[in-house]
Amino acid sequence: MTMVSRKPEAPHNIRVSDVTSSSFKIEFLPSFDGGGGPQRFSIEILLYDKNTTLNSTVINQQLPFNTYEYNVKDLNESTLYMFRIKAINIYGESPWSIETPVQTTELMITSDGIKK
Repeated sequence: MTMVSRKPEAPHNIRVSDVTSSSFKIEFLPSFDGGGGPQRFSIEILLYDKNTTLNSTVINQQLPFNTYEYNVKDLNESTLYMFRIKAINIYGESPWSIETPVQTTELMITSDGIKK
């Protein structure tokens, strides 16, 4: 049997949690690694602008090996972001995952002055 090595497949089971006015958490699972050994993941966060087809990149982060989650921080409140993820191995890069929208919440200050 011959093992053919190739580029990895895009991550799947992408989930968003812990959305606040300035952050959210991304979790995902790796897909087939292409037989190319360890893979890394790159996450791109885009600021969504409905008035243009060009969304500006806010964050472009390469994750350490075997890391399948990322906490996105320092975002603007009540703002729509899009993110996508790709896998990288020694043979190249996967296609980007489908862009996923995330809306940060409105900044709420409670009666005791705590921001949420």
